[in-house]
Amino acid sequence: MTYAKLHDTFLSHPKVTLLESGPCFAEAIALWTMSVSWCSAQLSDGIVPRHMVRKLVPFEWQNAASELVRVRLWRVKGDDFAFHDWSS
Repeated sequence: MTYAKLHDTFLSHPKVTLLESGPCFAEAIALWTMSVSWCSAQLSDGIVPRHMVRKLVPFEWQNAASELVRVRLWRVKGDDFAFHDWSS
């Protein structure tokens, strides 16, 4: 079993505060959180396949994913997404 750590300053990180001004803050945080858990469990090195994104959350994920890319918590990697600085 693996564990995903969430830094205690996550909510005050500048990238997260940028999400607050976007159209879907709660959805983006939910998608980010579910993706962290999935990547950790799958040992995916922070890669979130696009086909998995739609399975991780019970809402339309496109806007939330776009917001995560906009604030650079994620980046586009081919057809998939990747966490910024996953191994840090």
